[in-house]
Amino acid sequence: MGQSHSTKSGGETEDFAMYLTDQEAESLDKMLGTETEESLAGQLSKLQNHVSHTLPSEIVKGIILSLQVRCNNASKTSGQVLKQEICKMIFGYQNDRISFVYDVLSFDNSSVPILTFEKFIIGLIKLLLNHASSHIFGVDDVSCHQFFESAVSYRENIKKNDFLSLIQNSSVLAELISVGTRFLFLGTFKSVTSDMQGSVPCLLPNIELLPHHALASTNTLLDTSHVVYLNSKLPVDLQSKWRFLYSSRLQGESFSKLSTQIANKGPLLILVKDQGGHVFGGFVPTDLSYGSQFQGTPHSFLFTIAPSLNIFTTTGYNDHYVYFNIRQETMPNGFGMGGQHEYFGLWLSSEFGKGHSKAKPTCTTYKSPQLSSSEEFLIDTVEAWGLGEEPQEENMDSDEDGMTSVIDKNPEAVAILQIAGKERVSEGYRESERTTTMPETTELHQPRDPMDY
Repeated sequence: MGQSHSTKSGGETEDFAMYLTDQEAESLDKMLGTETEESLAGQLSKLQNHVSHTLPSEIVKGIILSLQVRCNNASKTSGQVLKQEICKMIFGYQNDRISFVYDVLSFDNSSVPILTFEKFIIGLIKLLLNHASSHIFGVDDVSCHQFFESAVSYRENIKKNDFLSLIQNSSVLAELISVGTRFLFLGTFKSVTSDMQGSVPCLLPNIELLPHHALASTNTLLDTSHVVYLNSKLPVDLQSKWRFLYSSRLQGESFSKLSTQIANKGPLLILVKDQGGHVFGGFVPTDLSYGSQFQGTPHSFLFTIAPSLNIFTTTGYNDHYVYFNIRQETMPNGFGMGGQHEYFGLWLSSEFGKGHSKAKPTCTTYKSPQLSSSEEFLIDTVEAWGLGEEPQEENMDSDEDGMTSVIDKNPEAVAILQIAGKERVSEGYRESERTTTMPETTELHQPRDPMDY
């Protein structure tokens, strides 16, 4: 929905109300009073009461005045004209919707005040709290302000042509206005059928949580505006679903637990909060596996969330996108992105709690500045999300009955043993040795307790 529809032959305006579901049509008729043949003035009054609690009063006033003008200019006037104008905003041409928003916000028709535009965008983000995914994250005004500043480069009033161009060239603003307009008038969100998922942009992903981990706005590093921002930067085929994988606040401060949760789980978002209050991370677009070589693709990026929202994409200077290794005596052990060994754009040591972000003046791989509050930092929280559907495990060893071998059923225990330098004894009982994603290793001179992170 929200894409352009054709006009009927002979200049007759299309019946956009036909795109309403039965439930939406009934709800809109009841809200406007069209079934009781309420006058246009009466319908507008009912509509104003309906939306008055959702957006600032000056914006609500602009909505009502703009709809009144459109209704008065309609080629045919009837008790259904307001309903048709509302449906046109939701289901019609994108340019019609953008022009409507411009008229709502400009008041005197000369320009859109930048502060009014920000209030409108923040209001739309807060409407998203009604989405099933958003109750996990919550929203706050500081994050919304950061979102607006990252999405809108203007700091002064915006003329009409500039406003139209801005929205047309910003997929996240266009989708936010489309989704927000629909919810404002209909109280519903666009539904994306399963066969369309991964092929159309998605403002908010569906969220899949781990059993027994009560993720909420109090223990995640993200809020709704962050999710909208980061999701808009992902490839379309990864936007429809996020899978919660790990949080040190919920699952404990352990690199073995983190590595178990992110290895071979498909594309990822890794987020870090340091003890100086900076929040930052990286996007890994490919399956993450242990190894001494850099991996990933040019679609990788680094980002910051606090104190500001920014994305840092690859430069093409080198292919040091992602590094992930453990238990190597002569190689760095941990997770890194960009730069080079001992000088990563983002680095999390396998000795959980330590990291660095080095960039003088910028990271060679991502052209990112120092992400953290200090070059060497202490970790407050690490969080990880899988993107899209989880990859299906292949080539798993099975016993004679086709059951997976017991040593594969607890990958966290395996990771702990690997880090500690302990041999997996049951490997010797397999009929054929399996190729593992864990790197070849040499014995550490002074093995430590693997849980001592």
